[in-house]
Amino acid sequence: MFALLAAIALTGAAPSDDPYPAEAVFAAVRAACGDVQDYAATQAAVRAQGWEAYEPEEGSPQRTFLDHAQLFVDNFGDMVSHREGHVFRATIAGEALDLVVSRVEGGGRWVNGCAVFDAAEARSLPIAFFTEKLGAAPYERADVPGAMRKAFWQPGLAPTHLNFEYYYVPADSPGVPMLGSGGMGFIAQASGELNG
Repeated sequence: MFALLAAIALTGAAPSDDPYPAEAVFAAVRAACGDVQDYAATQAAVRAQGWEAYEPEEGSPQRTFLDHAQLFVDNFGDMVSHREGHVFRATIAGEALDLVVSRVEGGGRWVNGCAVFDAAEARSLPIAFFTEKLGAAPYERADVPGAMRKAFWQPGLAPTHLNFEYYYVPADSPGVPMLGSGGMGFIAQASGELNG
């Protein structure tokens, strides 16, 4: 569901003399989300790596994003038989990051998500950085100057995953009201058949 919501987010970023700690943040994303196909294992890994569970405050960018994600899932009505999610935060290489681990079940299938957000970030990363890390070019990408940059890889962080998504949204993007903030997102998803 996070990938679908992020698809409405709209990228181009201003150059900065202070480079983003991409290596450290991506390493944290890989460590936290590498087992996204296993919901319990992902939560255990996140906690073991020092991420702190918390409840986002009303009106915060994190709460706005989660509320819109909930509305999106609600649109599927009775198709959704189970849903849950947990929110964490940590500071990695000086960056205040949020992480959402989620699971949705319905229609005989499950979808797990592990999404790391740097909501206050004005810098962006080149798609080439992820292409190098993931060993493949994205299968889909979009770049709308002043609005959004996003790209998808399959399978992403691991062969057992559905995909990996990176997006960047400038603070003045028209997509900000929907997402709650601009910034960057790193999203891993896995999907499969229930009891399969």
